Amino acid sequence: MSEEKAKKPGKPAAAAGATAGTEGAAQYTQKKKKTPWTIERCKKFARRYSNLQQWESGSPSSFKAANAHGWINECKALFSKTDSSKKIKKSA
Repeated sequence: MSEEKAKKPGKPAAAAGATAGTEGAAQYTQKKKKTPWTIERCKKFARRYSNLQQWESGSPSSFKAANAHGWINECKALFSKTDSSKKIKKSA
């Protein structure tokens, strides 16, 4: 019976040494705290765009939150009124 205990497979020395360095790394990684979407945050993002399509493609998470909470009309009122083609004029 003593021979059977001696032959029991254990962790190889190389594997045990390889994981020792990575175990402590997990404690240093911090997850980013999620900030809930509020109407103020949605309005802040909506101001950057001039129409719904730009907003939806430019900041999809804020658009989805505003849509889910029914804030689309309030945010739409804040769209920038300037034409994007007139914003940047290249001098000759």
